[in-house]
Parts: sequence; C-alpha cells; structure tokens
Amino acid sequence: MNSKLLTVVLVMIGMIIINWNLFRVACANNIWSHWNETYVPLPEPTCSIDVPCQRGMCRNGICTAYPGYAGNLNHISVQSVYFRHDPYDQLAVRPLDLQGWFNTNDEFWKRMVVLSQPRLAIEVGVWKGRSTAVIATELKTQMAGGLVLAVDTFTGAPEFWTNDNDPERGLEIVNGWPTVIWTFMSNMKQLGLAEYVVPLPLPSLQAAIWVRKHDLWIDLIHIDGAHEYQMLLLDIQAWWPMVRVGGVMVGDDYDLEHWPEVVKVVNEFQAWTKLELHVDGVKWYFIKPNSRSQFVSTRSFI
Repeated sequence: MNSKLLTVVLVMIGMIIINWNLFRVACANNIWSHWNETYVPLPEPTCSIDVPCQRGMCRNGICTAYPGYAGNLNHISVQSVYFRHDPYDQLAVRPLDLQGWFNTNDEFWKRMVVLSQPRLAIEVGVWKGRSTAVIATELKTQMAGGLVLAVDTFTGAPEFWTNDNDPERGLEIVNGWPTVIWTFMSNMKQLGLAEYVVPLPLPSLQAAIWVRKHDLWIDLIHIDGAHEYQMLLLDIQAWWPMVRVGGVMVGDDYDLEHWPEVVKVVNEFQAWTKLELHVDGVKWYFIKPNSRSQFVSTRSFI
C-alpha cells in the first residue's frame, strides 16, 4: 500500500470516528435536555403542630411515612402499586434464601438512611433481596415507616442464560419461566418486611417511566442493575432527575479491574455535574444539591 492510499484510508477512518462521536454527543444532549426541561425540584415538606402531615408523622420538622407508604410527596403504597391487591396475599413461602453478591456492610446502609431520611427508597436490581432487606430494615428501625420499591425483571442478566453451571445464578425455572421473584417475596415475608417492600417486575427504564407518570420523588435509590456502559448511562439519566433535593443516588461495583465501564460512566457523570463523588469500597453515591444550577450543564455527558 503506497503512502497516499494509506493517508486517504487513515483520513476516512478519522472522519468515521469523529462523526460517530458527534452522533453520540447529539444523542446524549437530546436525552439530557429532555430531562432538564421537565425537572422541577420540590421543597422538602416540613411540619409542625400547626402544619400537620397529610400522610405520615411529624418527626423533627419532617413528614415521615407510615409503614408501606411513601410519604407526603408520594401517593403510593404496597397495595396501590398492584391496584389495591396485596401481592403477598396467599404467597407460598419458600425456604429463606438470601444468596447474592452483597459487597458492603450494614453500616453503610445505616448511614445512607440517616443521610437521606427516606420515605421512598428504590432499588434497581434486587435479585433475592439481600440489600433490599437491609434497606427496608433500616427504614423500619430508623424511620418507623416508608416504602422500598424493588425494581427487577427477576429474569436474570444475559450471563444468567449463558452458563448453566453457575449455582449462584440459578433462575429457579418452572415451566419455562424464572421464579426468583417468589423467592424474593418469600424472603421479605419471612423477615417481617413485606409491609415495607413491594416488587415492581419491570426493566429499569420502564420502571422509571412508571415512577415519573406517578409523579413520585425519590429519597434514596440504589442502582445495581446493568453494568454495561450504555445501559448504566441510561439508568442514571432516567433516575437522577427524580431524586429529590437532598436525596441520594447510590451505585455498586465502582471497581476499575472488574467493572471498568461502571467506573467510566460514574466518572463522566461526576465531570458533567461537578458534584462530589463519594466512594465507599465499591459503592459510589451522589447527593442531589439544593440549586438547579449545580447539576444542570450545557455540556454533554458522554
């Protein structure tokens, strides 16, 4: 290949790379501009003897929630998610099975609950409920109320369907359909947490649309679903705008060696928002600031 032809080929490759990056920037700008235009932060509800809470209890000037309810800002409960049907009614209890990949200690979640004072907590990616149980227990202990919305398809990630010799990723298939959701719900019931936890068996982005259509505001969210770059990017873009001011977004697997794409997305989000990135082991989290200008930027997040 002569030098002129080589030069032409390299120029063409360079133009393809530039155009692809411009396309990705355009896509990211469209997604972020959509959320930014529609996001309006709500003030934290306060209460007193003269200003009682509509739904919940007044505690240190803040409206807490009754067990199984999501507080003053939100109009959902364990039963209302399923159109007044109790999802735990007549549930066939299975043996307690909290197998999972719990890579932090309970103290971390105690601190997150103290920090966010959640009435509504959401966990994206729950498997059999190990971390869900810890979060719900802290709501029960610290807040004496509240609701955990457990978002998961309960059908497993792609790797669950490519390796049938991994006992940690068994889908408990019955008649061609995974039944891990029944194990999850059984765990919650046996741990005395059914009053606080409701499963929402939807993919993450569909669940985000559901939450937004119900005008819900999130105090604490734990994102532990997809670990691929594009999927995690979309998860953060979808859920972050619905975190209330002062609320906390937590994620998992901030581990450059094993999950480099997670680290890449989180670092890019931090660079875009200029918010402080908190890292605790493999957990990462951001706190929603009080000022809109602190987290809306004209620069693209990509």
